[in-house]
Amino acid sequence: MRILFIHTSSPGFLFPGMGLAKKLAVRGHEIAFTSDPKWRSFIEGEGFQFLNSDDDDHYAFQVSSWHDPIKVGEQTKHIKTAAAAFCPHILVSNDFCFGAHICGELLQVPLVVLGFGAWLYPTLNSGHAMEKERQWRLNRFRHIYNKGRSYCGLSSVPIDREQPFILGDLYLLRTIAELELENKAFPTKVKLVGPCLWEPEAPGTANLNDFLGDTPRDMIVYAQIGQVFKKCELLYNLSLAFGRTDFKIVVDTGRMDEKTICCPPNVFTGTRIPMGRVLPKALMTISTGMTTAYLGSISHGLPNFVVSSGGSGTSEICDRVLRHGLGIVLPTENVTHTSLASALEFIAKHPKIAENCRAFGRYFKASNSFETAACAVENLIAPGEGCP
Repeated sequence: MRILFIHTSSPGFLFPGMGLAKKLAVRGHEIAFTSDPKWRSFIEGEGFQFLNSDDDDHYAFQVSSWHDPIKVGEQTKHIKTAAAAFCPHILVSNDFCFGAHICGELLQVPLVVLGFGAWLYPTLNSGHAMEKERQWRLNRFRHIYNKGRSYCGLSSVPIDREQPFILGDLYLLRTIAELELENKAFPTKVKLVGPCLWEPEAPGTANLNDFLGDTPRDMIVYAQIGQVFKKCELLYNLSLAFGRTDFKIVVDTGRMDEKTICCPPNVFTGTRIPMGRVLPKALMTISTGMTTAYLGSISHGLPNFVVSSGGSGTSEICDRVLRHGLGIVLPTENVTHTSLASALEFIAKHPKIAENCRAFGRYFKASNSFETAACAVENLIAPGEGCP
């Protein structure tokens, strides 16, 4: 089969897609990508064809413009051009890429959505405490999607709580049944496939290796700071909390929206730091509730300390962390250097948290994630010919 991957311009969306593309390529399928042209050299360097109708358009696939109907229309134009050149049997995309949904309909090609790490949308008769928030989110997405459809000359899609448009023809939810206790109420298009984590080999990590040296595992903390919407200064307070301790703190600032600062010698900062270089040696993770950090932490059996930023999907991740005893959650408005230090102390004094994380890490490993996802994609177009 020919499979066209369509991703918005974020490693959090593109890298899981790349991992799935590599698995499908090994299984004999032909793969191509379309995305922001800044990723052309990276995608071609990984061995795949990159198709885009305008290498000067750096906005259509930006995550920050996902809600702009004009950008949705421009996405649609790029995808149609790529599809005309590649003639795909299947499209694979992510949440927030509405142009892919439109093209799936226009081209009559099945769409697979490689989703988040927690369920974000309504379910029938679930009674979940977040159902009102989930319905609000779906309504907002549908409103934005319909504006994009109108821009492309298409009629609006109606409300459908049983099989909402956002799922495409197959929605690969990057988690496991043990974490999603209401999974039996999910729409039939949803397939749980495990974490689907992939990251490239990162050049220039010698400084990181030197920084970590032979530091014991229980003295290394990994932090991934995303958007905090000016509600706190997380990097500043991390530096205050741990700057005069024996801990070594590795902070990925690639998604950060606060100002950078000069950090103490035991705090290492960088953009797009590969988790695989740090998490096997770490005691715990600190994050703002982003999917990649959450899934990476559990995959390595590490406790989660989540600073709840209010970003899309973070409340669901916080819910899973608390419900399953995988760590602690701190609202951004409560962030101080004292509260951060106390949180680390709390996790250290409650070994049951680490025990729970190790158990779910084993579940993640058993999910055989990319293999499961690849089989689901194959079965979409040729039922029974993929894996059981």
